[in-house]
Amino acid sequence: MSLFANFGRRLIEARERQARAQVNAILSRLSDETLERAGLSRADIEPSAKADL
Repeated sequence: MSLFANFGRRLIEARERQARAQVNAILSRLSDETLERAGLSRADIEPSAKADL
């Protein structure tokens, strides 16, 4: 794999982790009823959802 392809893949993976952390941080603020209506539960949200918002 070329240097640029590897760099691009790692950059995309890092941004995906950031986005997942931000979404989980926002979801963790919602009530259990709201999460349930969205088809989610507290267990679905990663416990390490820490993001600077």
